[in-house]
Amino acid sequence: MRTILKITLKYIVICILIANVTSCCKTVDCEPGYLDIATINFTREQSDTFILRRYKVNTNFNVLVDTLLVARNVNAHYSDMGLDTSSVLMYDSNPFKVNPGFDYVLFFPATNTIRKISDIKETKNQQTLCLRLKRCFNDINSYKIDGLLDNRSYISIYK
Repeated sequence: MRTILKITLKYIVICILIANVTSCCKTVDCEPGYLDIATINFTREQSDTFILRRYKVNTNFNVLVDTLLVARNVNAHYSDMGLDTSSVLMYDSNPFKVNPGFDYVLFFPATNTIRKISDIKETKNQQTLCLRLKRCFNDINSYKIDGLLDNRSYISIYK
């Protein structure tokens, strides 16, 4: 009889814990999506530093919001893929990434290469959080690079 009571109490406690945990669940909006950058046909030295300018959206790149100097291993991680291609991943500590709500100009001083990014479209996502916070991001659907539509998950910058 005592064993049955212990087992029953154990199940009741487990049920109460599960009810408490699931009652704390909430649905939250995900963070804005962002685009990473791939430099193609650039030497390492040509792509290791560039300027990222953020503009107010739909102003034809006339209303500058802010500017960031992006530098290898300072505020961005570069993964070199061969002699002339690198993937550029912005550190989380960067004040901004290439995401919706702004237009961008990327300028590579070593090659005088300029690319304009605009019309970034995303799908808003949500997630249900119960026990721990897990970061989630919206999906980028498309963007324009120098006026041409693209839908890759990264921006390809050709020299």
